Amino acid sequence: MSLRDSLLATRNAADVPLTPAPPTPEWPAVDGRLFLGTLSEADLGSISSSGAGQEADEGLFRAGLVCKVLRDANANRVLQDSDAPAMAAKETLVMERLYHAAREANGLTEENRRGFLPTAASTAQNGSPTSSPAPSAAPPTSTGS
Repeated sequence: MSLRDSLLATRNAADVPLTPAPPTPEWPAVDGRLFLGTLSEADLGSISSSGAGQEADEGLFRAGLVCKVLRDANANRVLQDSDAPAMAAKETLVMERLYHAAREANGLTEENRRGFLPTAASTAQNGSPTSSPAPSAAPPTSTGS
């Protein structure tokens, strides 16, 4: 099996086990019945392209993330993308709890991302936007012998 085939055969986001959502006692009809799924890179990109980073859209972004990850016990999505505006109108106390749990379950915390994102300090030290040293030699090639 080639390296490409091996990589493509690894599990997809939909194959990752669910994480129980935090308690939502403020919403008794769903309390204890919600789970958090794992985002794919495409899911994250679709949320990000909807206006993340713009202060006016931050609530919609956060609600969009919650909509993408909330699942029932059978791993079915509970909400659709179009539900984000309605979820953005929900009370902050519950939405913050769900949003932060969704970020944590998907490795989107600053702590998790710190080692992967370029920083001004690492760029200044080596002139590269990553903290990894440049490779010292080209990768080996096959001579066909």
